[in-house]
Amino acid sequence: LEPKKLRRQRKPCEQSGSNRTRKERKAARVEQQTEKKILVYTHIFGHYQMITHKAADGVTGSIVEDSITEDSFDFLREETLDDELISSSESAEEESCDNKSHSKRQLLLTLAAILLAGQWMIYTSLKHHIVSDQFIPQLQQQFTTFNETPFWHRFNQSVVARTYMRTQERLRPGFQLASEGARGKYPVVMIPGFVTSGLEIWEGKECAKKYFRQRMWGGVGSVQQWLMERHCVMEHLTLDPVTGKDPEGIRIRAAQGFEAADYFMGNYWVWGKILESLADVGYDGSIMSMESYDWRLSFPKLEERDGFFTKLKYKIEAFHKVTGKKIVLTSHSLGVLLVHYFFAWVSDEDPDWVDKHIHAYVNIAGAHLGVPKAASALLSGEMSDTIFMGAVGSLVEQFLGRKVRCNLWRSWSSLWHLLPKGSDGFWDKLITMTDGEGNIGNTNHASEDDWNFLENNSPMNESVESFGAFSHHPISRIVDFLARLGGGYQVETEKTAWHDASRTPLPKAPNMKVYCLYGVGLETELAYYYKRNQEEGSEDEPTNPSTDLPFVIDTSVEDADNNIRHGIEYTDGDGSVPLQSLGYMCADGWRRKGTKLNPSRIPIVTREYKHREEFIVEDPMRRGPHSGDHVDILGHNDALADLIRIVTDHEVEDVKDNFISNIKELSSEINARDRLRRRGRMQRTLKRWNARLRRSHAKLKASKAVNQLKKIRLPFR
Repeated sequence: LEPKKLRRQRKPCEQSGSNRTRKERKAARVEQQTEKKILVYTHIFGHYQMITHKAADGVTGSIVEDSITEDSFDFLREETLDDELISSSESAEEESCDNKSHSKRQLLLTLAAILLAGQWMIYTSLKHHIVSDQFIPQLQQQFTTFNETPFWHRFNQSVVARTYMRTQERLRPGFQLASEGARGKYPVVMIPGFVTSGLEIWEGKECAKKYFRQRMWGGVGSVQQWLMERHCVMEHLTLDPVTGKDPEGIRIRAAQGFEAADYFMGNYWVWGKILESLADVGYDGSIMSMESYDWRLSFPKLEERDGFFTKLKYKIEAFHKVTGKKIVLTSHSLGVLLVHYFFAWVSDEDPDWVDKHIHAYVNIAGAHLGVPKAASALLSGEMSDTIFMGAVGSLVEQFLGRKVRCNLWRSWSSLWHLLPKGSDGFWDKLITMTDGEGNIGNTNHASEDDWNFLENNSPMNESVESFGAFSHHPISRIVDFLARLGGGYQVETEKTAWHDASRTPLPKAPNMKVYCLYGVGLETELAYYYKRNQEEGSEDEPTNPSTDLPFVIDTSVEDADNNIRHGIEYTDGDGSVPLQSLGYMCADGWRRKGTKLNPSRIPIVTREYKHREEFIVEDPMRRGPHSGDHVDILGHNDALADLIRIVTDHEVEDVKDNFISNIKELSSEINARDRLRRRGRMQRTLKRWNARLRRSHAKLKASKAVNQLKKIRLPFR
């Protein structure tokens, strides 16, 4: 890389400064400057290469400010200043060759001493620190000032990028376990969750024909479509409320392959971290698969339209036949309910199928008992994500109002599957009605019998009035009201309960193991305070429940002691799913014999991960590698390590129960409330039967009296 001028043999210093021409003196200065720059860059390259190699070996830490200071590199700046080089060269020409050689030797010795001192300081600093994510960016910033040539700039960037990637690779749980000897053993089948996989358009209206086979949901292109043609996108994403499938002339289908759910948009990863760690221990497309689906459809319609469960069954059987190993089935969020449905569906044909083909079932952040925000979304198109937007929220309302959102969400049958499940003891006060001014308890009170009578005999407008007449609404009453309100496809068969873990037991699979992995420590929506929608309708044009929203969240309700803000009550959870839905079945429902929900006594392992937020410069949209957030849990380092241990069977005995929340105490409270409600329900049932018996007895008495009168013969007629 030495310039051509320096490749030629240098002549000894024979000419004096006065005998040399101006052109020769200028060439000498250029040669001297180039020679010194090459010397400086050579030392910098060796110095930089030593640091990056140590960073890649995992023994370095973040640079201490004293390690690379201004004093350490002052000589570099001095040597690169053209004015000083020119003045030094002009003065050197007046000196003898011996003095010039002596000065060069002193300069080289000084440079060597400074570099050795700097290397020793940096080595000492790196030796006593651990690698951090700030090391590489700081190193790059320090050397930015010396990028004087395009070559050095490109070299600097490439080396830093390679070093950063090598450092991140060593921090991955899969890489660390692979270095300990972990290797892929069981085939893996992954089921994504709600809205986290892409949807493609295969047939559409005139406005969408130009987007053939492009993402209409998920991906950067879909954002552009939403901004430019939102009405067209809404029309194509809305399902037919009568058939529960796409409207006529529209075909939206799930994207396929790992690309369907590895990244939702840009660098916003979903399953990407899991795929990387699985690849570290030897997995590839031949022994693992991502089974994406149209998450808008109800589960029966998934099989009817796409044959999803049949394909999933054949995929698992193919993996089992090719590898000779059982499968590890893992799911996230809504995918947990889909797996419950699949277990019941496949066991209906062959009760032993699950035990023959499934080694372990790993549910990650599973909404076993639904989510409360599904109720608020279907009732009024609201949730905390829309309440706390402030000024942005008003723009969202103008761009995509409550009515529009509500109509879209009601057409998605899967959202009805996500409604809270279980008895009213789980969700006893899911919705509380206020008087519109934030006051609770000022509405009328009615009994359960009154509600049943009103629901069975009232038209729609009166049904809305009856819903507003109750101060507290448990989940059963909310589901009844939403069903009357309409908008979504409802399946009226017994098989609709197959996804409900509180009603449908686990399959007959004593050799299978169930793992529940979820995060805790984040505020999560639990209950809502509603009021009548005063903005809708007037005296001349009253509210129409079939088109308008009769109720909205009362944002004036505030109670810091009970963790209520802007009309929403919060509890522990992962930010989307509350703790009782995440952990009740895993900590109590499937372990207690009295529930009869685990007839084969399948071993249940529950792992909770405390949320610990960290800011990562390279991933600013997420909460760090120890976040317990509903989606971030897919990249939680400890959860990833546990998943890798399960699929590789490496140190799997270390994956055991880890409870850090109060889920056991909460389960006991729920069971106690449930027993009280069952007792009260039995008492009400006995009262109704007693009333019926009394009425029947009175009728019987009256009929006997009539018969006695008929038998009496009167003397005259």
